[in-house]
Amino acid sequence: MKKKVDEKDVYYNIDGQEIDFSDYNIQEKITYESANFIRRMCAFGVDLLIIICIWYLCSISTFNKLNDFVSQLGINPSDFANPQVLLDFARLYHQSIIKLIFIFYFVQTVYFTLVPAIIGCGQTIGKLLAGIGVVDARTLNELKPIKLIFREFICRTLLETVLIIPLLISIGISFFRDDSKSLHDILSKSVVIKMDMYNVE
Repeated sequence: MKKKVDEKDVYYNIDGQEIDFSDYNIQEKITYESANFIRRMCAFGVDLLIIICIWYLCSISTFNKLNDFVSQLGINPSDFANPQVLLDFARLYHQSIIKLIFIFYFVQTVYFTLVPAIIGCGQTIGKLLAGIGVVDARTLNELKPIKLIFREFICRTLLETVLIIPLLISIGISFFRDDSKSLHDILSKSVVIKMDMYNVE
């Protein structure tokens, strides 16, 4: 949005805050359209599929240990009557579940922070295919590394993925807001935009 103040053009971002041009060369980056909910969900679906594939490859050794134990269980008929064998299985099962969960969190965080740093413009593979990207809501510049880590590790992984309920709230917020901002967008002061409506020279 643009307004005239003392014969000067004043630009505002999607939150209605004045854009400060003094520290950033963003004169050509003021025209954009926020990505809609469907585009965001399509991009997330692609990214989630990639994350699950990487997670599986990183978890093969864990699955093999569990499979080896189960395949040996019952060879000796007395196994099912042996409390120690059952305790060992329960311990291995719980350890495997915890390890698999942490591997997923790690893969998700690395993917959502490293891939955008490589592709640029806050784009993951899913966002690239959907034609959307993430920028700073105040400056409309690409997110700085520390802000990207805060968005993906603190807001997405720790808050939304681990606690689950904030994830449901985040999806609801994104669905009903006109700008489709989710909880991690609001907390990190970022916005997901359509790249075809954005000058990124």
